Amino acid sequence: MQKLVSKIVALDEVIDKNGQEWEALIERFSFNPSMRPGWIACCSAAFSQPVKVMMFYKDKRLVGALPFYASAGHHGRIEAAGNMVSYHQQLIVEPEFTHDVLCTLRDNMAEMDLSVLSWVGVTKDAPFLQALQSSSAFDYIETAGDSSPFMPLKEDWKTILSAKSRKVRYKINHRQKELDGRPELQVQRFEQALPELLEMILFIEQKSWKVDAGMDISSNQRESSYYEKLLPWLATQDKLWASVLLSEGQPIAYNLCYRDHGVVGQMKTSFDNDFNDISPGAMLVEDDLRLLIEQGYQEFDFLGDIMPHKMIWCNDVREHLCVHLYPKTFKGQVAFLSAKLRRWFKTTFLRARGKE
Repeated sequence: MQKLVSKIVALDEVIDKNGQEWEALIERFSFNPSMRPGWIACCSAAFSQPVKVMMFYKDKRLVGALPFYASAGHHGRIEAAGNMVSYHQQLIVEPEFTHDVLCTLRDNMAEMDLSVLSWVGVTKDAPFLQALQSSSAFDYIETAGDSSPFMPLKEDWKTILSAKSRKVRYKINHRQKELDGRPELQVQRFEQALPELLEMILFIEQKSWKVDAGMDISSNQRESSYYEKLLPWLATQDKLWASVLLSEGQPIAYNLCYRDHGVVGQMKTSFDNDFNDISPGAMLVEDDLRLLIEQGYQEFDFLGDIMPHKMIWCNDVREHLCVHLYPKTFKGQVAFLSAKLRRWFKTTFLRARGKE
């Protein structure tokens, strides 16, 4: 084990003094942009959740960072800051220092009298999960999370369509002809966080199915605040990729994405129910996919969980896990055994119910 130096600092201070080091670590190893300090700062501000960062150094060089917050109502528990909103979480660390960072993290948690660290949405192939298997630093529990569909963009549009069923090809081609042949239908694309972009998104959400389901952005003040902060940040980082479909100037569908290292990730999308007869959401996404292929992007990541409209395009998914780490301290072991016991009771109860 290599000896690391660590310190715990408030997120704002880290951004002011060490933000560039953190950014460089993310960039060098192509971690998801939702683990960048600016993105996490948007979450922290929108959700009124103070965040601290464990910084890990080797010879005064940053080799790892763990942004986290105290879990409300759970004394002794902390959560990875990405649990608020993030995609494809991982431990932010130079791979060769993964084991050393885990051991230092264990020591820090023992000193802080913490019993558990929880991560949501960790990619199943995350290198630090492999390191956990061979490490004695923690006991841990994994549970299944989302399986996120993604679409490689390595082939041209014609080749991609040829692999679809005749019925699917007909619908896609029909929507393209509608979009190309009806002058009242126009697509507006955004790489800057212009005020009208969020206005259009909110307008569409108010006329979508999400209102009745209570899932529209406007019904959640924290989510509204989150997008108000995130879109300008994405634009300043040249990572915003968004499109809006208009009919006679009225917004009827949107596709809100980030872009990073040749990947476009779909964060949010919806459409106006009044235009359901032309499938405006599908029409817009299909037009975006054609353009992304032309522009040389490598992947469209649908994010979220498996849904039928995503699987029209995807044969591949990224599996995610919820991971809970328990340091091998008295308090950590009690929490670990209690969690295992709860899981056993739950499994036994569900199995018994199934036999009734």
